[in-house]
Amino acid sequence: MNTTTKTTRWAVLQALDATPVGMTSRALAGLLGVPASTVRARITELVREGLVIDSGQRVTRPNGLRATVWTTAARRQRQEALNRLAAALEAQAKAARPWTCRVGSWLLRVLAPFRLPHRG
Repeated sequence: MNTTTKTTRWAVLQALDATPVGMTSRALAGLLGVPASTVRARITELVREGLVIDSGQRVTRPNGLRATVWTTAARRQRQEALNRLAAALEAQAKAARPWTCRVGSWLLRVLAPFRLPHRG
């Protein structure tokens, strides 16, 4: 693997980890200033290594086709941990005293932007 390939892989991984919900390969290509085919090849390698995963989300491109939103495995694990924490706080707030409900509600609002959509 040459230096350019390693650098691009690192850049793809860092860009995905820095975004809250992931990115499509075309969005990554635009951000990094490299061809989309290069980004797709690096994503394939990173998926094989278990560092990048399909977020489960799809976006519709201008041509009507659906594009995969990619994210890092580490980000997904952090998001799932936040979801478990928020669910536990929500359950605790329902069963708690009124003042703790206010604190729990506040914390849920703080965590809301970081929660992943429920996947059935």
